Amino acid sequence: MLGQTYEEMNDLVGHLFNETKYNKILRPLQNQSNKIQVNCTKYLKSVEYFDITTGEALISAFFEISWKDEYLTWDPSRYGGKESIQLPKGKFWKPEFELMNGRRNDAFSFNSNGVFPAWVEYNGDVIMVLGGTYDTRCDVDTTLYPFDIHHCNINIIVSNYGANELIINSPSSNIDELEDNDEWVIKSLNTANSLIQEKRI
Repeated sequence: MLGQTYEEMNDLVGHLFNETKYNKILRPLQNQSNKIQVNCTKYLKSVEYFDITTGEALISAFFEISWKDEYLTWDPSRYGGKESIQLPKGKFWKPEFELMNGRRNDAFSFNSNGVFPAWVEYNGDVIMVLGGTYDTRCDVDTTLYPFDIHHCNINIIVSNYGANELIINSPSSNIDELEDNDEWVIKSLNTANSLIQEKRI
């Protein structure tokens, strides 16, 4: 089994976060004319609260964010076979996500909702996990009551870059292992336009 020494890990951290070579303000692309691709996979856990009169909802979810950092790469054979490390907070580039349709009509930063882990593989693949409980608003339609269907949107954007610099992809979404709710059940989760559909039974 491969193991690493303190000196090897110290050298690796120094190699990755050398301030003369790595600038966390810049998108981690050699060609700055290219758009950076960011993948966002949503995992919906539960509906904590839903007010049918106002459309206000409280949803528990987490998001797996991934991208390629062309400057956080190394040769594992030079560092005791180490193939991945947890990234130190505040030391690396990351997209800043905001929820735009909160029930209080204000932008909410996902990044301020706690401390979240991030890892990087030796080839530059970064994975960051954001999670928590989020306020949002739903389109209420009671036409088919008591079998009514309501559409709840989680509209998220990257606030620190425009569409000419960054592209958000939603490769998949997941509603497995949902926690039970006495009144509501989530039937489907649509990745297009960050839509979450909610159905009452």
